[in-house]
Amino acid sequence: MPEATESPQAAAIRAIAGEGGNLGIEIVDVAGHVEEVATLLAAQTKRFHDLREAALQVLGSDRAMEEASAATRALARSTGEEVGAKRRLVDQALADIRALVGVVETTSSRLGELRGSLEEVARTAGSIGGIANHTKILAVNATVEAAHAGTIGAGFAIIAREVGDLANQTRETSQKVDASLQVLATLAGQLAAASKEGRQRAEAVGDGTRSIAALVAVVEGATKEIDQRAEVIGSGAREVERRVGGFLKEVEELDAGVETSSASLAAVRDRINRLMGLAERILGLSADTGVATVDRHYVDVAIETARAAAALLEAELAAGRAPLATLFDERYAPVAQTDPQQFLTRFTSITDRLFPGVLEPPLAADPKVVFVVAVDRNGYLPTHNRKFSQPQGRDPEWNKANCRNRRMFDDRVGLAAARSRAPFLIQCYRRDMGGGQFALMKDASAPIMVGGRHWGAIRVAYRA
Repeated sequence: MPEATESPQAAAIRAIAGEGGNLGIEIVDVAGHVEEVATLLAAQTKRFHDLREAALQVLGSDRAMEEASAATRALARSTGEEVGAKRRLVDQALADIRALVGVVETTSSRLGELRGSLEEVARTAGSIGGIANHTKILAVNATVEAAHAGTIGAGFAIIAREVGDLANQTRETSQKVDASLQVLATLAGQLAAASKEGRQRAEAVGDGTRSIAALVAVVEGATKEIDQRAEVIGSGAREVERRVGGFLKEVEELDAGVETSSASLAAVRDRINRLMGLAERILGLSADTGVATVDRHYVDVAIETARAAAALLEAELAAGRAPLATLFDERYAPVAQTDPQQFLTRFTSITDRLFPGVLEPPLAADPKVVFVVAVDRNGYLPTHNRKFSQPQGRDPEWNKANCRNRRMFDDRVGLAAARSRAPFLIQCYRRDMGGGQFALMKDASAPIMVGGRHWGAIRVAYRA
């Protein structure tokens, strides 16, 4: 509480500091919401870009499908024309084969009739041979009788000899005719058998050709159906292209609108950040006047704690227990199976041993203090207050709030505090407590110097 004898100037500075703090907190809250909206807009912009790319891919695929459909139709029509021509040839071949089968059947039938006639002639020729033999016998008998008759039978004997000669000639001729008929009958039988086999083969060829004709008909029908279906596909592809084209136009318009909004929001965010910097400078200037403002106490706590932490590290350095290379180690080794990610350095075990003694007392002394921590110049926080240094569990959101040690806090506030070499720095920010929960806070920090080098800072976070 201000003293009764406080000067008007001191009262004004305290009032400015108070209002500046309120302004800073309000700006931080607005900036946090703007950042959330900006994050959502960025995600939305990415989704619109992805949607646009997907639509373009659909259009490309659709056009390729339409081109393939046109090529299929052209091929189907060409194939259909060729199949039609082949079908006409097959139909003509079928007609020729049917005619050939008819000729072969007629020939086979006639050869059968011829063979029957030859067999009848052979039987007749056989009868003639029999008659010739009988005549020969009669001629021999007549010659014998003529010889018995003497002179009277001489003329008759001449006739008998002539009849015998004729009978011999007739028998010989009959034998030759019979032999020729047998040859003809054999040839006729062979021709009939060949004709029958030719007819069977012709019929088999006819059956095969009919199968080919049926297959050609199926292929012709299939090509027509392919043509029809390709036309349906092409028509559908054109409709899809028309609709996707319209959809793409709308997406591009929305995408452009979101990008414009994102750019405008980025400009707003920059202006808010500048306002936040202005409010924080007001807090720093008011705290540096020597007047006991609402923030000066926490600035003093940060400065005193930074001096104590620096003294502990200097003692380790002087005793040779921790060389500068160890204290300034920047090889942050990830701890396996941690979420959020935790890290270890060569000085983590040292700060775990030394710092709790200087970090816990100021936390316990003031209920408005939320945490007191030391961070190196890159925002690495090796050692946190005990209540925020719980072993990690399976829930990342719980871990965010309760397992804050050994983590990297390289956000705007964290890096500004870690890298500032000014005697002190006051900032306003929203602390992410996990699970979508944020706490509006102020942060007073002071640098830690070790071996003449800037090691990092003490951060004292307190409720506004």
